[in-house]
Amino acid sequence: MSRPGDVYDNAASLRQLQAGVRAEQRVRQEARQETFEYIEVFYNRQRPHAALGYLTPADTLLVYLNHISTKWGTVQSHPSDAAGEI
Repeated sequence: MSRPGDVYDNAASLRQLQAGVRAEQRVRQEARQETFEYIEVFYNRQRPHAALGYLTPADTLLVYLNHISTKWGTVQSHPSDAAGEI
């Protein structure tokens, strides 16, 4: 066996490597979560889209639901009120 801190101390080297890998995994997971939240919460739902006439997807859904509901006689006040009905 060698002394602690020596190049041949495999246990200490392995512990340091494992700690680095765990830290890297946490950083990657946090980056994935932040990217997901940006895309799903802001980019896809709140940002106005040119293809939708510069309306947000939520507003477009509201317009669509109100258009459909006037045909059937019911009017929705907000997209979340009828999200599961489409």
